[in-house]
Amino acid sequence: SVKVLKYIALSLGVLLVVLLIVGLCLPQSWSVERSLVIKAEPAQIHPLVGNLESWPKWMPWMADDPKMQISFGGQAGATGSTMHWKSAKMGNGTLTVETSDAAAGLHYSMMMDEFTEPAHGSIGYAPEGLGTRVTWRDSGTIGKNPLARLMGPLMQSLLGTYFDKGLATIKSLVETG
Repeated sequence: SVKVLKYIALSLGVLLVVLLIVGLCLPQSWSVERSLVIKAEPAQIHPLVGNLESWPKWMPWMADDPKMQISFGGQAGATGSTMHWKSAKMGNGTLTVETSDAAAGLHYSMMMDEFTEPAHGSIGYAPEGLGTRVTWRDSGTIGKNPLARLMGPLMQSLLGTYFDKGLATIKSLVETG
């Protein structure tokens, strides 16, 4: 009846206003960080991390989309080298190495087709006990759109899960030889 439709419309309007208010309260940027200790020296870890052509061995996104098309540019393992991917499931993008150091780790920028700003990340090494703490960080800007900002916490959670999987795979590959 008309009364039910008015109630539904009012409820949807209130929900939209609440979502907009929540979105306005959320930050315009996001960041994710995960780390673990690998029983190895950075020199044993870096061939997997510092050379983008080794990333398909451990990147969880690639396991989620076996049809992902990947290509590489530049000198493997060097500053300026790139990895380009096309994926109906995971999106399209480019990752560019900003610095790659066997003792310190890797810094990169990543641009996805659906975003207007690049993400910036790093996979760094620090000695810890009998191994190396490997820390993967990524950060970016969501923008001013309050509805897009609602996706920030979800994206951080999802990325964190992928980072955990990727680091665990690196650990397994390095420690088992």
